[in-house]
Amino acid sequence: MTKELTFDLTRLTAGQIAAQFKAETEKDFDKMAAGMALVVVKIENRTDPITAATFTSLKYWQWKAVMSAFSEALQTQTVPDTAIEGVRYDAQKIMARDMVELQKALRQLDIATAVKFLMANVTACPTAWGKPNKVATWLNRAYYGEFMAVVSNIISDANDGEKNGSGNSIFGSPE
Repeated sequence: MTKELTFDLTRLTAGQIAAQFKAETEKDFDKMAAGMALVVVKIENRTDPITAATFTSLKYWQWKAVMSAFSEALQTQTVPDTAIEGVRYDAQKIMARDMVELQKALRQLDIATAVKFLMANVTACPTAWGKPNKVATWLNRAYYGEFMAVVSNIISDANDGEKNGSGNSIFGSPE
């Protein structure tokens, strides 16, 4: 079944990923099916439009195969390795606890915690996105192309001690 499905995960926003994860956690079948309709763009040997009903009419073994394929697609999706023009933050000011919480949130697909982190640490973003301290600004971002690109850049910069100005001293100079 995996080869029979074509996914386009770039269509998903961070908010949709959060909703899908919540649906899966709560075992809300109808919402999971609606989520699948957003990302499956082609089913081999089918020409009818892909809707939530496409997935609610599956046998259980078919459903499990679809969910397994979706999980595999999520794990293999790559995040662009480029900075997004207009996004500003000061990686030097990010607290250790906050970074550890962000990484935990990402492992658990806890979008709400990741959004809180971005709202607290991003000081500017492209005008078309909205204000960086607003939840909707981050939930409306394409998950892989924008949301995770920003997060990945922040993590990378925070991990780079030279960029953070710490020089050769762990604690740097007192402020």
